[in-house]
Amino acid sequence: MSARPSDSRPRRSLPRRAAHFLWGGKRGETGRRSLPRRVARILLKTVLTILIILLLVFILIQTPWVQNIARSKAEKYLSRKLNTRVRVGGLAISFFRSVTLKDVYIEDRHRDTLLSAGLVDVQLRMLGLLHNNLDIREIHLSDLTAKVLRQGSDTVFNYQFIVDAFAGKPAATPDTAKGTSMKIALHE
Repeated sequence: MSARPSDSRPRRSLPRRAAHFLWGGKRGETGRRSLPRRVARILLKTVLTILIILLLVFILIQTPWVQNIARSKAEKYLSRKLNTRVRVGGLAISFFRSVTLKDVYIEDRHRDTLLSAGLVDVQLRMLGLLHNNLDIREIHLSDLTAKVLRQGSDTVFNYQFIVDAFAGKPAATPDTAKGTSMKIALHE
């Protein structure tokens, strides 16, 4: 039996004190905390939760498993949108730096190769995307085959279906909303 003075309380470690503050501990004599303390606690919990979720997303996007899911979803989306065969063999995202695609294959509407690339590596500043800036620093292409054809002088190129698929339908009335357009810069 150890002798402890009656007025001393057990010391808590820093993580236990933080948990005590965040998730509650002893209440005052009235059974309620003051309003500023409750608001601060709720605000702190919300900010910590958001930071933990962002950190978790950041870590998960770096894993090959999540990148493979993203590759497969993008492949299916593009195949449906373009109504042709699109294949991406691999996707690697290095956050804040680059996006690498391996074994890219896109067919045209006549089931012929439109684009085939062994490697497409794009070095870019990803944080700029949050401000509608696509800042491309370098593009590395390897084993590239692009078959751009035009059957006659009065016909369109064989890639026109891609432009049409992403152009959207013309609006009946022009949109007067002031939005920020995407700025694209390619540096040497």
